[in-house]
Amino acid sequence: MTRQAQLDALHTEIKSCRKCFDAGYPITPGGVFSGKIGARIMIVGQAPGVTEIQALRPFNASSGRRLFQWLSEAGFDEVDFRANQYISSVTKCYPGKMPTGRGDRHPSREEQHLCRPYLDRTLAIIQPEVIIAVGGLAIETLLGKFKLEHIIGKAFERSAPWDETKSVTIVPLPHPSGASAWTNSPENQKLIKKAIRELARLKRELQL
Repeated sequence: MTRQAQLDALHTEIKSCRKCFDAGYPITPGGVFSGKIGARIMIVGQAPGVTEIQALRPFNASSGRRLFQWLSEAGFDEVDFRANQYISSVTKCYPGKMPTGRGDRHPSREEQHLCRPYLDRTLAIIQPEVIIAVGGLAIETLLGKFKLEHIIGKAFERSAPWDETKSVTIVPLPHPSGASAWTNSPENQKLIKKAIRELARLKRELQL
């Protein structure tokens, strides 16, 4: 089976998955992701939001506008990036609102566990050279638990999860939500600028 056929089959499987729903979690089934074979960069976020599940487009709303503003500063064009790179998340379905009604619910450990094979299989098929980990959950999943101020602005070389003989570069970014107090700090904004410079450097190295 070709890698494209593997990816098509995986996409079909993710879209029809009901594991978390059957486990009693208030998700909206139907995974959200985009991309194709040949992507050299992969974004991994936390989970789609309500507008993403409606549009079936990752980072579709205000968080996406801010994320692609950062990527634009690194030299990436949003239309070209969406067409040629891959965008996914730790959990693929919309997790629903917080019980308070404010903000989206953080996927539970069980949901992360149930969905993790899809992320691992996607990485193995796409085999990106650079992974952009967006937000605390994606960073913890791919790099471990860190304080953002200790990790944003750096690039990390790691063994590729699909082949330990190969390496992948992981660049962490904070969640681009406008509600994030972390991104409003002048000192933290300097760290974001450093991360953008790292992405610009990697873009040049990949000759994208």
